[in-house]
Amino acid sequence: MPTRLRMDDLLSSNKVMTKSSPEKKILVVEDVLTTGDSARKVIEVTRALEGKVVGLGVLCNRGKVTEADVISVPRLTALLEVELAMYDAKTCPLCEQDIPINTDVGKGREFLAKQR
Repeated sequence: MPTRLRMDDLLSSNKVMTKSSPEKKILVVEDVLTTGDSARKVIEVTRALEGKVVGLGVLCNRGKVTEADVISVPRLTALLEVELAMYDAKTCPLCEQDIPINTDVGKGREFLAKQR
């Protein structure tokens, strides 16, 4: 029977698979892939617990992330590949126009916390 864990749960260790399930086949699933950092962390934890990552499935790969970018995952499958402009804080045109960062969705709140 499949076990469903949210990435946040796995990363915060609220609900994790244990070493008592070595070689358990794991498909990591993400909604939007921008840098691959969250997926990479989940894959690292899964492998450290001796789980076998069989692939990474995403709804949308918006960051041109490859298998190599997420620690050589055997297979990366995206339903949608989208090229969107990405800016750092210094070159962001919305920041230059003083348009506030949305902290209700995405990682806006996280981004602002790092700027302090």
